[in-house]
Amino acid sequence: MEPEGFTKTSDVPWTNTDILDEQDNGNFTDHPGISIHGGAAFITEHPMEAGFYLIITGIASILGTFGNILVMASFAVNPALQNSKNVFIFNVALADILVTSIADPFGILGMVYGSEYFDSRPAVCDFIATLCIAACVTALFSIGGISFNRFISICHPSVYSKVFGLKANLAMCFAFWVGGIGMSLPALVGWTDNIYDHKMLECIWNRLHSLSYTIFFSTCVVFTPVVIISFSYLKIFLHVRASRRKVATMAGANAATKKQEQSSLKLARSFFIIFMIFVGCWSPYAILVLVDWNDSLPLNVHLFILMVAHLHASLNPLVHAITNTHFRKGYAICISKMFCIPLSCLEGPSGMNTNKTASELQASHVPRTTAS
Repeated sequence: MEPEGFTKTSDVPWTNTDILDEQDNGNFTDHPGISIHGGAAFITEHPMEAGFYLIITGIASILGTFGNILVMASFAVNPALQNSKNVFIFNVALADILVTSIADPFGILGMVYGSEYFDSRPAVCDFIATLCIAACVTALFSIGGISFNRFISICHPSVYSKVFGLKANLAMCFAFWVGGIGMSLPALVGWTDNIYDHKMLECIWNRLHSLSYTIFFSTCVVFTPVVIISFSYLKIFLHVRASRRKVATMAGANAATKKQEQSSLKLARSFFIIFMIFVGCWSPYAILVLVDWNDSLPLNVHLFILMVAHLHASLNPLVHAITNTHFRKGYAICISKMFCIPLSCLEGPSGMNTNKTASELQASHVPRTTAS
């Protein structure tokens, strides 16, 4: 998209470098579009948009950081969460907290101070962009790992222990980090680069530098995980439906079998909600960078779609609190210890089984040999 006031002879889309060069040459002196670089000018000219972004991102950063701390701390205080499959959840929380505690605050700085803040700190811009890609990709890959874990656990329980032991899960999580960091390396070798995006108003990979990388990024980071996760949950749904019909026809169906089936289904539903949030937050971003290769859509579209994508890191702890009794128990214990609040004041009517001892909680969650 060509900025008003001057022309460009080539067909290559405008990038931040082009715009900044024109600004340095004096061509942007009287151009109102200079506010697209954030800072006081943008906030003054667009107070509603800026205020909405700063409030939502600020709240998401604070609550998301606190929530992900609670997720990770819950593993230490609630033995019921200490099992191999939850390694993936811990990995998601670890990646998410990097987004909420570092990337989001620097996004706020990018809005408030504009491009000038990062122009004088190129190493900081590179660090934030690299960290953001690595953390977001790792979280999304880990969610894919969760869905595949549930698929094997529910649909192929006989091989679950062979595929998803503790060491194997840790190795997968490490591989997800390697993959996340690997997705940020193209910026160092010239396939793409890291810039202060003039519409997203923060340091991120350059969506206009290489169409091939943009396609690669959207396919590997969003669309491929969506296909894998969708396949996993479709198979889970079909398996559970068939199992329910089979159990219903058995006159002497084992009570333990029914309970185990219900527990597995409940856990799968919880992770399915996480998956739907992932799709809702990240699909618009993946589609945006593909369809707006000419950079023609307005700043507001880019700004708020990226904001929604980053909200994903703040919503996962809330999902755990709503759908998982063991995490509610862990949150309650952590908050009780942090703020010196009696645990009884945090117990809900649904009964978080806070009277159980640690050993009882551990025993109640010992996986059977036929499932996770």
